[in-house]
Amino acid sequence: MPRYPKGFSLIELLTVIAVIAVLSGLVLVGLGKIRQRSDRIATAASLRSVGVAMQCYASEHEGRLPGPLYYSQGARYKKGVPGSLGYYLWSYLGSPAPTSSWQVCEAITNPGYLRSRPSETSPVYLVQRSVRLPGQSGVSPFGYPDREDPLRTSTLTEFDLREEWALQDLDQQSPDVATWDKSDFVSEPIHGDVRMTLFFDWHVEAVPIED
Repeated sequence: MPRYPKGFSLIELLTVIAVIAVLSGLVLVGLGKIRQRSDRIATAASLRSVGVAMQCYASEHEGRLPGPLYYSQGARYKKGVPGSLGYYLWSYLGSPAPTSSWQVCEAITNPGYLRSRPSETSPVYLVQRSVRLPGQSGVSPFGYPDREDPLRTSTLTEFDLREEWALQDLDQQSPDVATWDKSDFVSEPIHGDVRMTLFFDWHVEAVPIED
């Protein structure tokens, strides 16, 4: 009578499935960390480009920072609609001139944001809303439309404000927007436990998120 090879027992099959599941989980965790690190690197590069563009803009506009700007900044810009980084910096960031149609300044986006944004109009970054100058309670360094003009970079140096942050990832958990309507914001920090941040000395840093 012929003898057939013995098959796997149920316990052996379950063991193999469990091992595969564990290995798959480890691979996914590793890939997630690699993607997160890649996202941070890409965002840092974008923010450095924006920082360089701000310096170039200031050098050609009597030393003033680009603006006035709205506090939440997206990547879209349009002719005749000031208040956005793209509107002021398009020529320094390799984007086309503003037209009557909305355009996107790619340098103001980043991979993590593009995957997580609720809509194409979602803001990407928060600009610094207020810094302290002697004798004043708070000044918007980038100004605000119909309210304040941007500061000069010489003012940042004079009053030692270069260690203040200028631009930072924006999400619903950002403490500076607690009272805003955040329905169009990314729901949680897109870079894990840090927010990528551009400072007024023009360096970029992954700033840990405080609990």
